[in-house]
Amino acid sequence: MLHGQANEETGASPQPNPTVLAGLVQPENVERHRNVFCDHYDHCLDEALRQTWPSWSCERCPMFARDPVSQAMRVGHEAVNRPEAQF
Repeated sequence: MLHGQANEETGASPQPNPTVLAGLVQPENVERHRNVFCDHYDHCLDEALRQTWPSWSCERCPMFARDPVSQAMRVGHEAVNRPEAQF
């Protein structure tokens, strides 16, 4: 099972920890809740499906946006997909 946190006493590394959400994530908010570039994303998605969660989030996961490469990809993706400025 994925649910777990880093254990500072044992030095264990953090584990993926998806969190159930009561409602669906709106498409414009997906990047705030999920890191689709995370190496563990598919595994977390499988966990959410196994648990029959209506929706889920990576926000409380200790690995959320931890990887600088995936974080840079998310920022770049958000910049490309941002609404155009209104003048």
